[in-house]
Amino acid sequence: MPWWGWLGGACAAGYVTGTFLLIPEIGAAVTVGLTVTGQQLTSALIDHRGMFKLPTRVLTAPRLTGLGLLLAGSLAIQLV
Repeated sequence: MPWWGWLGGACAAGYVTGTFLLIPEIGAAVTVGLTVTGQQLTSALIDHRGMFKLPTRVLTAPRLTGLGLLLAGSLAIQLV
């Protein structure tokens, strides 16, 4: 297994801990919204850079627009 294969366990532990700490403070909807947005932003960066031996996928205008809408949605959920 490559060195980065172990990052999944550390990320999962951090996510579960963070989720249990955040839900009482900011609510379930915001926590889930931020989780999805973070996953999409991270995966777009991984695609754009071609990390982890994956093919490179350029960030096009439609993809950037979608990421921007996710960020706006997360902010809207949090501010309401």
